[in-house]
This record gives sequence, C-alpha cells and structure tokens, in this order.
Amino acid sequence: MQFNVAQLLKESTGATRRYELTESIDGLDEELKFLGPLVGIVQLLRTNSGVLVTGELSSVVQVTCNRCLEPIAAAVRFNLEESFRPLTEVYTGR
Repeated sequence: MQFNVAQLLKESTGATRRYELTESIDGLDEELKFLGPLVGIVQLLRTNSGVLVTGELSSVVQVTCNRCLEPIAAAVRFNLEESFRPLTEVYTGR
C-alpha cells in the first residue's frame, strides 16, 4: 500500500492525515499465510523533516499448533511507528 503525501508535505509541521485500512496482504510472505485482511488505523504526521507514520493494525494468520501440529488461526496485533524523509523537495522537485 502507498500513500501520496505530497499535499501533507506542503502543510505546516503538525498537520495530520488519518486512514482506516482494510487491505488484502496476500503474497506478502511465502512462509506466512494470512487468513484475513490487514485492518486498522494509520496516522501520518507532518514533522519538520518529513512524515511520521503511526498505526494500530491487526490481522489473522495461520500458524502450527505446538501441541497437535495442526494449522490454527491466530490473531496478531501490532503497533507501527516509522519516520520517512522525502527524497526530493516538494516545492522545487530537487
């Protein structure tokens, strides 16, 4: 998934965008089978050097039970925090 942050980068520090996600993530990892979509909320915050992305996401994956060795569904939840810096200046394109 990709987010166009050009308009956000033109705004002042502290500006935010919030997105609710329900994304299919098939083919993300050959060894991990997702049984449901990636669901959650992602917030993009304009910082003085770029964009800070935070989020709370969840999905369901298939794992092997340690006791019976049968496949089972397991809910997974995680928090995301990642900082991105633009490769070019938005106003000049340099």
